Amino acid sequence: MRITITGTRRGLTFEQKEMAIVLLQPDDILIHGAADGVDSEIHVLGNNWCMDKIIYPANDVPSNIHNLWIKSNRDFVCLPLPALARNRVMVENCDLVLGFPKNFFEELRSGTWAALRYANKTNKPYLIVWPDGSIGQLDKWH
Repeated sequence: MRITITGTRRGLTFEQKEMAIVLLQPDDILIHGAADGVDSEIHVLGNNWCMDKIIYPANDVPSNIHNLWIKSNRDFVCLPLPALARNRVMVENCDLVLGFPKNFFEELRSGTWAALRYANKTNKPYLIVWPDGSIGQLDKWH
């Protein structure tokens, strides 16, 4: 299964990381946006499991992908795109979106929430892994 990861640059809570380990399988293909925080943490988990990864860096937000990440021969890095366009491409090219927000409510001006709203709008399956590790979706979207 191709799974797009989206989440806060603050990183995963302990509970979110535990749930990511439950939800992801070693034969999944990870898709992420090369941002610091959730993307880099899930990337390392994928390396530990020898997962294939498709990485979509943004060309309009800072990232330490070239400095901090251990790349494997299972990583395919795409050409950089603006962050919001990149998020849409990631959603369009997956089977499931997993969102790891920093709060228990939807936020405007958030790449994580923009990707989740786009998944909802395009009827792409998505799950939100809340900071306490519970899984849900939002009932009401703007």
